Amino acid sequence: MLAQEPGDNSSAAVDPPAATARPDRPAVTHFGKISVVGSHQNLRGSIASMAENLRVELNKLCGDAKRQNKIPIIIQLHGKQGDRAQPRSLVSQIQRIQGQFQIILHIHLAKGIDHDLLRYHLMEVLLFERGLGEGQTLAEGERIIIKPWLIVGLLESIDIKQGRADKRIYQADIPFLEILGLQQVFDASEKQW
Repeated sequence: MLAQEPGDNSSAAVDPPAATARPDRPAVTHFGKISVVGSHQNLRGSIASMAENLRVELNKLCGDAKRQNKIPIIIQLHGKQGDRAQPRSLVSQIQRIQGQFQIILHIHLAKGIDHDLLRYHLMEVLLFERGLGEGQTLAEGERIIIKPWLIVGLLESIDIKQGRADKRIYQADIPFLEILGLQQVFDASEKQW
């Protein structure tokens, strides 16, 4: 309380100490084995939620709804909107640290985030995790290439099941994943296609 002089009816307000401006510091948002690292809290939460939703939907498509990630997925946010643009705003990377894999998706925020491109790359890293988590080996320096048609097809399948896409474009109501199971698609070699 402030001391007032007798007869002084004015209440002198004391300003609290000025809040010191603190630059955004990187923090982590976790969803199981999916971590999003960056200084933008709302963006971290949105991306983590999107990744978790895609993981759940992919598991349903594969007929293994309860499957949990076996390999950590780290989504690293870099820069901020308005920074100098990078040649590629989304880049995935697989690292092996002490014999254990981890999958990293680097996102540069200079141009903002393209929602469809983000979904594409999230599905790609989820497929990396699925393959490596089930014991597929990867030699040092070897790259994993997932065909774009598989990623796009899985995303379209999820959108159709959730009523966000029109399945009439396929002109048939055939349960394709019952004819050829998704695990068979994953296990097929290039020659089998």
